[in-house]
Amino acid sequence: MIILLQRLANLLDNPQSRGTFGEMIVKSIFDPRFFGDEEHYLVNDIILQTPDGKTHQIDHVVIYRTGVFCIETKNIEGSILEFLEYKYNVYSVIVFVKSNKPKDCGPEVLDLQELKGYVKNYKCEEELTSEQMKEIHKALTTYKEEAGFTKAEHISNIEKEKSK
Repeated sequence: MIILLQRLANLLDNPQSRGTFGEMIVKSIFDPRFFGDEEHYLVNDIILQTPDGKTHQIDHVVIYRTGVFCIETKNIEGSILEFLEYKYNVYSVIVFVKSNKPKDCGPEVLDLQELKGYVKNYKCEEELTSEQMKEIHKALTTYKEEAGFTKAEHISNIEKEKSK
């Protein structure tokens, strides 16, 4: 199924469509049918605003017993929780949907097929409890609903920063 989705992603000509489709593929990795029935939470496409007014868009946040993972999806050729006053470790990951990650990059840059194992087997200092995972998930989804930033607002914010 995932290989079929990867091949479909290759057929898309529009960069925005490729990006959206790539994010759908990564999202599907965390569907219980593929990830397993183990407790985990997923928040997709969240825009966070830092105290200085800058916004940051994150494709996926996965909350699992091994930690909180911020995932940036790349479908191209070739400490987010600070605002909530949480002290959990957050791990950033970049995922290349077309299995074309650059050579000699760090362990946090993955091909799609490496993502599930990376999250499930990550060696963290202290695993999150079920209650902690639920608390983080609720805080992120509540923030996302209440803040209500649109992608257009986020892009406008980026353009303002670039023009400074």
